[in-house]
Amino acid sequence: MVRAGRYVVHREIGRGAMGVVYLGEDPAIARPVAIKTVNFSQLTDPAQAGIYRDRLMREASSAGILQHPAIIKIYDVVQADAYTCVVMEYVDGASLAVRMSQGPIPREEALFLLDRLAEALDHAHHSGVIHRDIKPANILLTRDGQPKIADFGVARLTSRETTMGFFGTPAYMSPEQIRDEKATPRTDQFALAALAFELISHRKPFDSEQISSLIYKILQDPLAPTGLGQQVDRVFERAMAKDPAARFPSCREFVAALRGVLTSPPAMTPVQPAGQSKSFPLTMAGGALGVAAVLGGIWAVLPRHHPADKPAPPPAAIEEPVIAPEVERKKPAPVVKPRPAAARARRPAAVPSKPPDAPPVKAEPVVAASVPKPEVPKPVERATVRVSTTPAGARVIFDGDASVLCLSPCRRELTAGTHNLTAFLDGYRLGTAKIEVPGYPEISIILSKAQGSIVFDSSLRGAAISIDGRSLATAAPTEVQLPAGDHQVKLTVNDVVILDRTLTVKDAARILVRAPAPPPPRQ
Repeated sequence: MVRAGRYVVHREIGRGAMGVVYLGEDPAIARPVAIKTVNFSQLTDPAQAGIYRDRLMREASSAGILQHPAIIKIYDVVQADAYTCVVMEYVDGASLAVRMSQGPIPREEALFLLDRLAEALDHAHHSGVIHRDIKPANILLTRDGQPKIADFGVARLTSRETTMGFFGTPAYMSPEQIRDEKATPRTDQFALAALAFELISHRKPFDSEQISSLIYKILQDPLAPTGLGQQVDRVFERAMAKDPAARFPSCREFVAALRGVLTSPPAMTPVQPAGQSKSFPLTMAGGALGVAAVLGGIWAVLPRHHPADKPAPPPAAIEEPVIAPEVERKKPAPVVKPRPAAARARRPAAVPSKPPDAPPVKAEPVVAASVPKPEVPKPVERATVRVSTTPAGARVIFDGDASVLCLSPCRRELTAGTHNLTAFLDGYRLGTAKIEVPGYPEISIILSKAQGSIVFDSSLRGAAISIDGRSLATAAPTEVQLPAGDHQVKLTVNDVVILDRTLTVKDAARILVRAPAPPPPRQ
């Protein structure tokens, strides 16, 4: 019997960049738990490993205070050999990434999920906890369709904010994260909005096969239209603004605004017969009815949502009427009536008087004003920094300016102060570093290979799995992390091969493999 502290370890249920997730049990109360191992042995510097281990303990401790039905609870943190184990609530269900891979999610179901996620994130933010890595893979769905956010307290170590080299896809990252700036609650809002954009429009807000192009789009390009109208576009443009200060004050306010423009019909302007006065547009708001969705074998019917159960959508914005500026009319010249001659005669004529002699003016001596000498600006201190990456050949941008690139290894002259470096290489994940100039004559960034995963679902329970000719110790259902690229996958049940084909794994993407549906009964 394998144990992690007092917890019994049953079987592997998933793999990540820094460790493995196991299904376990708390023997004291017979409660199933998920045990996520974080492997610090990959760090060659023991001091650095100790720093990150301590940070994990602090982050998990802070996240442990969160009590919300849409947040996976953290029960305990235990130390086992080179691993630190985070013991958390076990969710018997798939991730939102798997659900999205099965096809488009109905709009009302998507809004239901966003409502719950926004409430959970605002709860965490009010408690001083920021997730930093909101994405479909970190959102689990229970069997009744309720979302739960995973990895609070662990996300900071697996996000690209660290310099450990374990970097994920930037598809849901905010510009400030790419620039390695401080994360705030509005950083999570950006990621939630990117997820909402994908749920509603069925495509990512910024997408590219090349990481360099994707980074440039997030930092520089305006948000693409959703195709759902200008009101919807304006909500997303605000929630995903390049400047965090321009975003919504909270995640719930963002989702409420989105729900308002998606569930309210557009403004209608009645046609007026000729001769009638022009009226302002009328805005008719109506709540969308809840729906029940059957999502396949493992998906139960979602609870029906009535309009009374949902927060009332905010009133749709009424466009202000355009009032043409008034044209200034010229006033007619006043008509001056001539006085009668008798009246003019009674008025005495004005006799000009001789003005008195003005006193002589004494000229004051003119004193030339002293002109201050212009200050000579001090020369800006600069230093040359050598940048290398492992492997070499990565493109490096400095301080988020994607228009200036440096191909590693390279040298760059930088001004004194703090600089953020971002390195990207096709086939590898994003790497970042922060340096102080002067002080860092040389910096090296280690890049990790891009990877995705293959999910073998419960319909394949008990099937033996072989990938690239190597048999796995774990049978289905399970999720296997693999480097991006082609992999030969073979599934066997009772020595009968049921699948033998090549699957192409993309970075941060999941491939769902499940048993084919049984043939219909013969008539």
